[in-house]
Amino acid sequence: MSSFKEIEALYRKEYKTYLKLAERKVGSFWAEDLVQETFLTAMKYLPTYNPKLSELNTWVVVIVTG
Repeated sequence: MSSFKEIEALYRKEYKTYLKLAERKVGSFWAEDLVQETFLTAMKYLPTYNPKLSELNTWVVVIVTG
């Protein structure tokens, strides 16, 4: 099972990528808010994440773009 430290590391590593995805979805004004909400959601639902179904990065991308 993934941990909050893995979520944090992913956030630090891929923040700019998630920001670009968010900008495409909601525009540049709201993009940072969407990324922040995405990671709050990821932390909230981390116990439901199943690494056998997808990588953590893929799971977070689905949250951003969903």
